[in-house]
Amino acid sequence: MRQLKSIFDFYIKSSLHLSICVAALLLITTLRLEQEPDFLILFCSFCASIVVYNFIKYASTLPYYFFVKNISIKKIQFLSFVSGFFLLVTIFFLKFQTILTGFFIFLFCVIYVIPVNRTKKNIRNYSRIKLFIVAFCWSSSSVFLPISDQSSFININTITLFFQRFFFVIIYTLPFEIRDLKYDSIMLKTIPQVYGLKKTKYFSYILIILFLLISLIIKPYNYIFIISDFIIAMVLCYIIHITQINQNKYFASFWIEGIPVFWLIIILLLKFIV
Repeated sequence: MRQLKSIFDFYIKSSLHLSICVAALLLITTLRLEQEPDFLILFCSFCASIVVYNFIKYASTLPYYFFVKNISIKKIQFLSFVSGFFLLVTIFFLKFQTILTGFFIFLFCVIYVIPVNRTKKNIRNYSRIKLFIVAFCWSSSSVFLPISDQSSFININTITLFFQRFFFVIIYTLPFEIRDLKYDSIMLKTIPQVYGLKKTKYFSYILIILFLLISLIIKPYNYIFIISDFIIAMVLCYIIHITQINQNKYFASFWIEGIPVFWLIIILLLKFIV
């Protein structure tokens, strides 16, 4: 039992779970736009998510890589380097337009964590910005990357889908912001810090309504996706309703983080049934 828990903790802490969720969002985009999924792009996005998120979480250990005594951290570092290697190898098989799109998104992610002034602050440390930068990175990568091999992948329809995904990621991230109220510096001025728990939840409900309204105008029109979006909206409403500052260890890091996978499963089941 202890061994299983150790494996599960590694799965969460190493960003494997999160990276699967990112890949699920990319696949949802291709299904929503009725495009053939490019599994090479999915694999690259999966590897890139491991590298980027583990860099954000464990960058402080890099200068001491060979001297880190924590076995779990060393395993995560090894996984990150292996993922980075596969990313560099497979990236050369992508189209130039996809590489360029991915590069700009990756550059934005790097700017997010690299200090931008002498106080060694990065952009995510500036008040009220962190959540929207995360939403932009997730939305742009999950909407534009999987269709970036097309000649005109940025159009009114994909921009509309981008905004729906942007609202989804904000809603999806707010339970983490609520959880982190106990740990975040008051200088961050996150939405829950500034407006409190109750108003944050009201804000989430408004975004869920916008998420559903946008679902009705995304082309091609398909009631399967409208139904799946409605189910996910109800799940998000319930999650927001029960979210509290004091959470179970895996409430956010596994169950909430896994919502994109659940969303993908719903779509696939509806396609199979209908």
